[in-house]
Amino acid sequence: FPRRQGRGRRRRGKRLIDWRSKHGADAANWQRLALKPGGDDWATDKLLEQPDLSAEAAPYWTVFEELSLYRPRTSLSLGLGGGVSFPDPIPRNLIREEGRQLRYRGDDLDDFCRIIRGFDRAYLNIEHERIAAGVRAAADKNKR
Repeated sequence: FPRRQGRGRRRRGKRLIDWRSKHGADAANWQRLALKPGGDDWATDKLLEQPDLSAEAAPYWTVFEELSLYRPRTSLSLGLGGGVSFPDPIPRNLIREEGRQLRYRGDDLDDFCRIIRGFDRAYLNIEHERIAAGVRAAADKNKR
């Protein structure tokens, strides 16, 4: 079968989401260390490991990050074990409204929504796997 066009570009978004999920909390500290007078080479190297996006994808990523602030969450009680909060998809109406505000219309608006939902699906898959792994690890620890 022929390889689908653009597949590598879409994977860049997934790689960036995966990297941010793993290192996002540390990245701000690394940036602070790298910007100190004299700089920290280790922190700079860690920041340079972050996957980059194409110039074409960067505006969509910016919108995705902005809309992620409005993401609902589902909280589940685990009884005495505490609870867990899973991120839900960004509401479609917010994505569509943002696209309209950015003056996308017709097929362009549909493409805009599809791209943002693609980033969102990748984010949700990675986050749900990360959270589930944490719950499994906590359950295994409690069994001992």
